[in-house]
Amino acid sequence: MRERSAQQVLLAVGLLVVAAVIAYQTAKTPSLFLEGSTPTFTEYTAAEKSRYAVNVNAATAEELAGVKYITETMAENIVSYRTQNGRFYAESELLNVQGIGEVTLEKIRPYITLD
Repeated sequence: MRERSAQQVLLAVGLLVVAAVIAYQTAKTPSLFLEGSTPTFTEYTAAEKSRYAVNVNAATAEELAGVKYITETMAENIVSYRTQNGRFYAESELLNVQGIGEVTLEKIRPYITLD
């Protein structure tokens, strides 16, 4: 009986360790998009970025608002700016959009593309 009890304790401790590792990994891996959307990545190749990142020159306001760190208002401002001024040729041009500063641009840079 004691042996079975010890095995159960070891199994419980093992499961707690696995759960802690999963929780840690999940917490340190930022989502690429908001919940219920595209897969998540922390670092990815240029090919992966072109596949999963949102094209600010073609996306609707709704699609842009689904990108982490882009609010609905920012998304609408991006589309409005793009409509009035044409396509973005450099990511830094997003600094001209109301509501997007240097900090926000750095946060969204991994999740956007221009083509």
